[in-house]
Amino acid sequence: MPRKKSKSSPQAVVRDIRRRTRLSLDPAHGIHFTLGPNPANPITWISYNLPYPQKAEIAVYNLLGQKVATLASGLQMPGSHRIPWVADDVASGVYWVRMEVSPSAGLGTIRLQSEAKKVVVVR
Repeated sequence: MPRKKSKSSPQAVVRDIRRRTRLSLDPAHGIHFTLGPNPANPITWISYNLPYPQKAEIAVYNLLGQKVATLASGLQMPGSHRIPWVADDVASGVYWVRMEVSPSAGLGTIRLQSEAKKVVVVR
């Protein structure tokens, strides 16, 4: 008796992963970046994907809005990126990691996008 393919077959899983990857890289769905571990002690990693070459800046701000570190700035190539923030030179407390991207020339009407995530530094 032939087996029925369930929704959890390897082919279905691969299709689902491809679909989600396309959505997460689609600029219409906004910026997606993650960080961890959180709380940082003293290192946290920032991971992000870019669908095409574009200018990006990832910076860390304290609660007063002062920039305490710039982790990446300038033209970034497409694909997955992972960068560390070593928080050795800041005090324990709450900080914001902000990613801001703008389109490269010739990409039409895509606007500047930004997203921020809170990170806690614990000593």
